[in-house]
Amino acid sequence: MQEEKNKRVIREFTQVFKNEHNVDGVAHLFDTKNFTHHFRASVAPGFEGLKQIGRMMNGAFPDVVVTEEDLIGFGDRVVERSSATATHKGSMMGEKPTNQRLPGVRSTSTAFRMEKSKNIGRRSV
Repeated sequence: MQEEKNKRVIREFTQVFKNEHNVDGVAHLFDTKNFTHHFRASVAPGFEGLKQIGRMMNGAFPDVVVTEEDLIGFGDRVVERSSATATHKGSMMGEKPTNQRLPGVRSTSTAFRMEKSKNIGRRSV
């Protein structure tokens, strides 16, 4: 079933990119030529911008641990609701490190657009 394949792609992305902090280890999961994102930070377009965000996050929160709470696949979409714990140890978008553990657990939802089991777009809500 295509939806299960798509969900496996997003699970691998979360594990490798977010938890192993390997921003260069996920290119095989993306259509790197056609990938789009909608980040609030000023980064390059496409897949290169995603890697820039990953490096920025890993520098600011080197001990981040992301946990999948829900993963729902339907058609060409996968929605992930995840939580994260981390310590703010590096600067990010002008904010100096506080060396404080983020209070509580941070929760985000991200919608991924898939084509032939490749990630072609993401938007966090």
